[in-house]
Amino acid sequence: MKKVLLGAVAAIAITGAANAQFGTWYTNQGAWAAAVSGIQTENYTNIVTGSQSINSGFGGLVTSTTFVSGFFPATVGITTNDPAAPVTFSFTSGNAFAFVGGVSDVSFNSVAGNLAVTVSDGGTYTFGSTNPFSFLGYVSNSASLSSVGVTGPKSNYLQFSSFSLGNAAQNPGGGNGGAVPEPGTIVSMGLLGAGVLGLVVRSRRRISN
Repeated sequence: MKKVLLGAVAAIAITGAANAQFGTWYTNQGAWAAAVSGIQTENYTNIVTGSQSINSGFGGLVTSTTFVSGFFPATVGITTNDPAAPVTFSFTSGNAFAFVGGVSDVSFNSVAGNLAVTVSDGGTYTFGSTNPFSFLGYVSNSASLSSVGVTGPKSNYLQFSSFSLGNAAQNPGGGNGGAVPEPGTIVSMGLLGAGVLGLVVRSRRRISN
């Protein structure tokens, strides 16, 4: 029985490896900062209405929207000037990033909505936001990244108060308090639990019989 159980666990572990994370997502700013070094942050002040792209203060980073009207300076940070316009953050160095952002209406009021995030290394993440100042961070397993794209609800506007860039620390700290596994990892964990539970149930039935 033990050999069968170990074999099943090994098979499920291989499935988990096939769905391996591209990196680690963070919803806690402190935990992300503890895992990253050389952090530089752009707060997007003095934005000209209608700008199609914005260079960061630390260089190498451009944010752009693919729609016509570009960006609009919000009360804090920037917002898209077209509803449903996606935003792309592009950069030439670093393998860790974070942003503070969410969804707002035409009057800059926060509204509920999902943000879909896609990273150049293949990592993806979707989260629901009810505040335009929600934190999301990422540390890639790749040596470097080149871009991250964000899309939101079609009827409202993306808003960002900051974007940060850095590199994975050599010995990251912060534990896993703010780290979030990618969907593939969650599925693998679920399969592992279900497989082990099924074998335990079968074992108990044999004993009872």
